[in-house]
Amino acid sequence: MEDHADKYAHFLREQISILNPDIIVFGGTYAIVKKHVIPELNHISERIHLYNDIICINANHPACTKKRTIMYDQVIRNYDRYLQL
Repeated sequence: MEDHADKYAHFLREQISILNPDIIVFGGTYAIVKKHVIPELNHISERIHLYNDIICINANHPACTKKRTIMYDQVIRNYDRYLQL
């Protein structure tokens, strides 16, 4: 996966630019995307980052073995904090 992100980083950035989403949720790929595709991600709070005006959420894939309720609470709580800024 990391090789793919490195090889196609320019293409992935172009797709993000074309789609211009309000939110991107990284399903367990945050570290790879940060390293190869969007190194300029700005840390806002736990699990919440910004890329230009796009809110980026660092959340694992739902199949992740980590307790889903803990992760859901982290994401929602920190997204809510971001909205309060």
